[in-house]
Amino acid sequence: MRVAALAACTVLAVAPPVHADVVEACVEASEEAQARRDRGELQAARALLLTCASADCPAIVQRDCTSWLEDVDARQPSIVPRVRDAAGHDRADVRLLIDGKEVAASLDGRALPVDPGPRRLRVEAEGAAPVEQTLQIRERERGRVVDVVLADLPSKTRPPPPPQPAPRESTGLHIPVASWVLGGVAVAGGAAFTVLGVRAQGEVDKMRSTCAPRCAPDRVDAASREALVANIALGAGVAALGAAVVVVLVSQPREAPPAARRSGPELRLGLGGPAGTGLVLGGRF
Repeated sequence: MRVAALAACTVLAVAPPVHADVVEACVEASEEAQARRDRGELQAARALLLTCASADCPAIVQRDCTSWLEDVDARQPSIVPRVRDAAGHDRADVRLLIDGKEVAASLDGRALPVDPGPRRLRVEAEGAAPVEQTLQIRERERGRVVDVVLADLPSKTRPPPPPQPAPRESTGLHIPVASWVLGGVAVAGGAAFTVLGVRAQGEVDKMRSTCAPRCAPDRVDAASREALVANIALGAGVAALGAAVVVVLVSQPREAPPAARRSGPELRLGLGGPAGTGLVLGGRF
């Protein structure tokens, strides 16, 4: 008897260090489970109750935790999310978050446990805008169906390009007012050259046939003056004509392409003189 008692004491003396740790963990789990349960954190309380209801814990702790576990399971609410797209088709390839924590990477039709109280449900799916709902979860409410309708993401269309300025349509050759004035001076000079030149040439021809080489000096001087004035008028007309052409050239739009310039209208200005003489200036713009 004394040997058996000593052996039992020896076993008890060796076993308690490990057993004490287990007992302490079981007691702490049971106490924390009750606190979580009272705060409505039923899922966390259930996980702790599974620990303290295990066979490793003392019988009294197992009994209490098992009883509390049944109570928590009875109070635990759950939801069944039902997600559809905009066309009304079921979507299972979605991600569910409750209060910012992922609870499901996809849907399989089974209920999801949710702690009671206000909860924020968020549903994310590829090709759809995220949807959020605020749910008021009540204890013992099992299998509550939560309908969620996804909306398609707005199409990522590129903004239309800014309107391009309309190409400037060519209105033909642009002749400024100054060119018209200079052209008028050139025409007047050409007319004066023609009239005076014809008269001077006629007088010279008449003197050659009647009195040359003994014509009166006054008559010769008069013909010479008319010829000089005609030449001066011609020079003024030529200068005015050249200036008119220069003004036209510098006033044309410089951004016109070469092809447009080559195919543009042609300008020709000329002065005619007696006996087939004259001057013609021209160009294509």
